[in-house]
Amino acid sequence: MQPVGAPAGVLEAYTEAPFLLGDARCYPDGLIRVTRGSRSWTALVEVKSGTDELQAQQLENYLDIAREQGFDAVTTISNEIPATAGQHPTKIDKRKIKKVALHHYSWSQVLSEAVIQKEHRGVADSDQAWILVSRV
Repeated sequence: MQPVGAPAGVLEAYTEAPFLLGDARCYPDGLIRVTRGSRSWTALVEVKSGTDELQAQQLENYLDIAREQGFDAVTTISNEIPATAGQHPTKIDKRKIKKVALHHYSWSQVLSEAVIQKEHRGVADSDQAWILVSRV
């Protein structure tokens, strides 16, 4: 998580954490928190697979939740590839990303990182190594 601004530290991950936005209940796919000492970094996560595309309204809702909760970022993963590296593939109201960062990873980037991890760094945990090998 360091490339998106998180400190090195203890990582916690949660799935489908419920949040209220006005009267609506929202369920981001995940929440990641990294803590080191008194510093904490938190991001909501939204994942799409196959041909499913990220939706601007959904992401803007998550950006609003992150801002209200004092979170640092919203991170997305999908098969969409942005036109320019570092840019998000979904058009978002720029005012929404003034206080909360918006990051995107394509599944091809995730796969590339997995191959690099497997081939060049190795994986100490046998269960994690099996999962990585069976997917790459």
